[in-house]
Amino acid sequence: MARVPSQAKNVPGEPYLCKAGFFKDKWIVAQVAEVQKGDRARKMAGEGGKDARQVDPPPVAQARLLEWKPDGSMTELPADLIFKHPVRLFCTVNLYPYNVDYEADPSAFPDGCPPPSPILPQGSASTSLAVEKQYPPALPSQPRHPLRPRAALTTQLEGAQRVPTMFGAQTVNAQLCKHNSAIYFIFDDLKIRRTGHFMLKYNVHLIDTAFDRLPMRIPMPCVAECWGGAFAVYPSRTAPPLLESTELTKHLNTKACGLISRARWTIRKNRKASSSRQQGESSDEDEMSHPQPYSSTPASHHSRATAPLTFLPPLLRHAFVALPTSPASSVATGTPPSSVYSLGGVSSPTSSVTSPQPPSPIAPKFVRYDPVRDL
Repeated sequence: MARVPSQAKNVPGEPYLCKAGFFKDKWIVAQVAEVQKGDRARKMAGEGGKDARQVDPPPVAQARLLEWKPDGSMTELPADLIFKHPVRLFCTVNLYPYNVDYEADPSAFPDGCPPPSPILPQGSASTSLAVEKQYPPALPSQPRHPLRPRAALTTQLEGAQRVPTMFGAQTVNAQLCKHNSAIYFIFDDLKIRRTGHFMLKYNVHLIDTAFDRLPMRIPMPCVAECWGGAFAVYPSRTAPPLLESTELTKHLNTKACGLISRARWTIRKNRKASSSRQQGESSDEDEMSHPQPYSSTPASHHSRATAPLTFLPPLLRHAFVALPTSPASSVATGTPPSSVYSLGGVSSPTSSVTSPQPPSPIAPKFVRYDPVRDL
């Protein structure tokens, strides 16, 4: 009889005893492996990540669920099992640096936190690191010396604030490919805000929705983990062009697993550009067919004519009346509206007009000041 695993500490890759839900009282073993590694990306720059290119090809990891039995044997569970029952399987990724010197001699970095190896300048001859404007060489698919969790690149300092180093969908749900009954985790939206060489670490978590009906919440375990291959992140102006989508990307795209192939991405981008161009042309046509009425009156003219006359004494404000010209008359004559102030029978225009203008259809109204009535 095989030894029963310890229940005191959850170790990724070891049998895990489910205490509730669909897998209650069963030992579950999860395995995960990277089936497609990223090769290159363009550094994320600008607000909103407009000048960025996701890790290409998109990293893809495949998972398997097995049931461990007391006699030591394991039986693989059907892939569609987690999609028929209230069981959720999801995966998260963490970004780690890839350093060639650390791979050769880890003692060179006593703290265990090496910086990422830089992108070499154009013209350099190297078979282990990427060079500007050139496709990266065959970078390793697994690190020789795994890094500690404290070496993960979570944030970086830009100016006076810290910003995340990796953007995009860093947590994805499991997707079922019905063609080969496999469980895939597809990371097609990862953007890096730093140049150099990096690698990913995958962590698979198992959640049973039956936990929500329990009186206390049970911790969601990390049932499996694995390392991904190294990839290069180029500066914005020295990144090589994209290549055609890989066979796995096309396969997942045709099997409705959520990936967008290079051809479909180009078609969508061109369609979006053409639709925005057509909308711009239609808005220009609307402006030409429905022109706005001409008005040469500055904003300060209206505010000056209608502003309260606070600079006069209270007794004189009753005799000082502002009468702006009607807007309809100014549009019909093509002249800016003018305001006439009257004080004691003497009128003074607020703006001088050099050319002769037709008389205003509204005659100014004069108000005589009566001290007895106004007091």
